[in-house]
Amino acid sequence: MLVFSPDAHVKWFNLKGWESHESQALLPFRGNEGWYYFEVEDACCKRVDSIWVEAVEFASSSSDLSSCVGQDATLEGFGGIRQFWKLPNGDLYEGKKLEITNTTAQNEGNYIFHALDENGCEDTVQVFLQIITPEVPQIQVGNTCLGDTVIFFY
Repeated sequence: MLVFSPDAHVKWFNLKGWESHESQALLPFRGNEGWYYFEVEDACCKRVDSIWVEAVEFASSSSDLSSCVGQDATLEGFGGIRQFWKLPNGDLYEGKKLEITNTTAQNEGNYIFHALDENGCEDTVQVFLQIITPEVPQIQVGNTCLGDTVIFFY
């Protein structure tokens, strides 16, 4: 809590040119990390204090993943008190662990894990899920005669 004379002049500012002359100042958090200075001046004296503001990353997740078509894939995120996943198609899934059963090519893409902390701050991590679709083998066999050697390839 800040206590100072009612006739004091107050100013919040940073070295990027932003300033506010209110005792409480609000800025969007993202993109405004760095040093902030608080200055109070009255008829007697001038005081300056500073605070470092930074975004602390608290979300993490499993690494990018590859899965063959038809297999199951599990993506897991960590951090925060509330979590959800944003799927490549835009759908949202609540929870830390996302289990995809019987994967198809449509499951491939970027999955974004969102974690919210106790202050409502959000951190995100992206995971890419690659779905591998094996090629269908094409057997090519020419005309054969009894006793020939047959070589199979695709």
